[in-house]
Amino acid sequence: MQLQQYDTYSACVEALKNGAVDAVTTDEVILAGYAAQSPGTFKVVGGTFSEERYCIGLKKGDTELKTKINDAITKMEKDGAWKAACRQEPRTRGHHGADAADGRQVADE
Repeated sequence: MQLQQYDTYSACVEALKNGAVDAVTTDEVILAGYAAQSPGTFKVVGGTFSEERYCIGLKKGDTELKTKINDAITKMEKDGAWKAACRQEPRTRGHHGADAADGRQVADE
């Protein structure tokens, strides 16, 4: 096996389309998005290599926006929308994957 690196995700997908590579790996949501853009051409297979955490960056001291984001996350957790989105969204993008993740709050760091 030989590793081939590209500068952009779209270059990776183009290499997969034209047969220059046999597979592409990156974050699950990115792979699912490319699979959804080309139904029947690509599919996400296999397990995960690692758990990736995402965050929201805000201007330091922007407590108003932080509160709005945290309130929205809390509401989604309470009404079940968060887990429903985590369970269902990947399937709508041509991928049958991950269990629902717990919501996270924006922290002061």
